[in-house]
Amino acid sequence: MSEQTASNIGGDFGGRRFMPDAPRKREAAHFRASRMVVLMKLILPALALAIVALIVSWPQLIPDHTKFRLGDKAKNLLAVATDGLSMDQPRYVGVDDAQRPYEITAERASQDSHESDRLDLVAPQADLAVNEEEWLALSAAAGIYDRKQKTIDLSGGVTVFHDRGYTVTSESARVLLDEGMATSDDPVSAHGQSGIATGEGFRIYDRGERIVFVGKSKVVLYPAQLGGLETRRAK
Repeated sequence: MSEQTASNIGGDFGGRRFMPDAPRKREAAHFRASRMVVLMKLILPALALAIVALIVSWPQLIPDHTKFRLGDKAKNLLAVATDGLSMDQPRYVGVDDAQRPYEITAERASQDSHESDRLDLVAPQADLAVNEEEWLALSAAAGIYDRKQKTIDLSGGVTVFHDRGYTVTSESARVLLDEGMATSDDPVSAHGQSGIATGEGFRIYDRGERIVFVGKSKVVLYPAQLGGLETRRAK
């Protein structure tokens, strides 16, 4: 019985040749390795393409909180959209009660919270249209913009420039955007083609159409150069 078993090793059982276990395992391993190579050739390019697509779309997936929308009125565009409550190079636009446009820019703006109506401005400038051809510009080192009251409190040295060519300077000033008015109770000086003036304060009405110097004032006018500008000393 043992000899018959030994003589049949490597023989033909039912037309099938007997194969030892070791070669058969090597063949199966080779088949699995080949299949893995084919799968990797398909998966790796797809994975690389997915990574490239993610890199390209990443800026669109993560919102840019430094941006904010501009509207027709200031109340629509003074929402700071970042948790840091600050923005660089802000620009605010709106219209006054007479539908005349104004624009406020600054190097930086910040506020205490999203609910606050007050914004602290660094190097603000306010441009107010007087009419279709003329404008009034105010600039300062710092300012506080109240979006609810539509006022700007300028400080750190204020310069007011009118398109007609005259300049007014003071330490501080308040701008009432809806009324097109600016006021100051600090010493003021002014110069232009119409003359020179000093005073203890000023009132600018109707976006520069009329200037009133308050307190002890001195005005030197050049009548030939007045050009229709009304300037007088306040009582």
